[in-house]
Amino acid sequence: MKVKTLFTMGWGWAVRYTLKRARFKLGFLWSKIIGRRYWVVAVGGTKVKLSFSTPYHERLGSFLHRGLHEKKLLEWWASEARDKRVVYDVGGFNGVYGIVAATINPAAVVHIFEPDPVNITHIEENVRLNGVRNCVVERKAVGDEDGFLLFAGDGSTGGRLSPQGTLRVPVVRLDSYEAPDLVKIDVEGGECAVLRGAQQALQRAPSMLLEVGPATPLAELKTLLLPLGYHLPEQVPPGNYISQKGTLVFAD
Repeated sequence: MKVKTLFTMGWGWAVRYTLKRARFKLGFLWSKIIGRRYWVVAVGGTKVKLSFSTPYHERLGSFLHRGLHEKKLLEWWASEARDKRVVYDVGGFNGVYGIVAATINPAAVVHIFEPDPVNITHIEENVRLNGVRNCVVERKAVGDEDGFLLFAGDGSTGGRLSPQGTLRVPVVRLDSYEAPDLVKIDVEGGECAVLRGAQQALQRAPSMLLEVGPATPLAELKTLLLPLGYHLPEQVPPGNYISQKGTLVFAD
């Protein structure tokens, strides 16, 4: 699939992709040479450690360490997590959001949902590395039905439920869980499926961080969120949105 993509996206894109991957591998190799086992990320007055066993996880960890990736979103998340009781990180990747919430608020119960085996390994190691005891790692995808579906992923941030996937993973609805006080949803185009399966769980319109991508059906997104008490801007371009007093606000 990756080789096919390299040739169908054009040579310019293929060269940029190859160079990017080479930089990832060089950074990973250098970290191994100097004995670095994890990156330290400072958020909201606390620090969390993020381990890595792949070039992609090493690269993203270095970006988070230097404040080059989602710094404002993490700061908002940390401030919201301080007084919340139940927190859901849907699409955990390396677990940074869930672990930040668990570290800042030891009284909270934090569930990190992630179906990708490579990412699950990183999340579990990061939970151990940071010594948090209030994190539950859910080795599952989240959608609008309980069961099993195909998942396409390779340990990066682009994994998603897809009929073209090769890995069969368990899927759960948030309505099968306790209603959250804070939730993050980053599922690469599957946002509406998550929301369809969370209509009861989100009845109190909890604080939310929601990633909207080019593949997100915006009309359905509004249909699902408006009855829950959220207010959306007229234009909803791809990006990250946070809830402020029930209003989803674009957060760059």
